[in-house]
Amino acid sequence: MQTPLDSSSVDVAVFCLSLMGINFPSYLQEANRVLKPRGWLLIAEVKSRFDPNTGDN
Repeated sequence: MQTPLDSSSVDVAVFCLSLMGINFPSYLQEANRVLKPRGWLLIAEVKSRFDPNTGDN
């Protein structure tokens, strides 16, 4: 997946409930591509999605 954004063009990316799909690694790769060096990736996910014992989904 590739957005129309230029590489290293974004200061902050926010993912809100967007990592629920099975293709979430490609979303993270795209965030890495568009974020400027030292850019921020903020993630808001549902706590209940993760195993409370391990933190895994």
